[in-house]
Amino acid sequence: MFVFVLDLILKEKDITVKELAVETGISESYLYNIVENKKNNVSLDILYKISEVINENPKNFFYAESEFTIIQKQMDDLIAQNGVNDSKVRFYSTILDRLFVLKLRKQ
Repeated sequence: MFVFVLDLILKEKDITVKELAVETGISESYLYNIVENKKNNVSLDILYKISEVINENPKNFFYAESEFTIIQKQMDDLIAQNGVNDSKVRFYSTILDRLFVLKLRKQ
C-alpha cells in the first residue's frame, strides 16, 4: 500500500488542484481523489501528465508503506541537524502520519 503526497507538493509549488486540472486536462474531481488518497490505482499516464505540468518526478508523488522506517530515520536525522521546525521535518512527519493511518486501516 502507498499514500500520495501530491497535495504537499502542490502546496510547496503554490499550485491549486483547479490550476492543475486546467493544465493537465484531468478532471478536478479525479485530482482531488488522488490528493485526498481516495484513489490508489492511478495510471502512469495520469502521473506523467501531472509530472510534466509541475516539473516533478512522478516517483515523488507517493510513498509505500514499506518505506516507513526509512522515512522515520530521515526525519530523525533532519531533526538532529535542523530542529523540529524545519519544513522537511514537517513534510516527513505528514508522510509518516499518513502511512500510520494506512497501517491502522489495514488492521
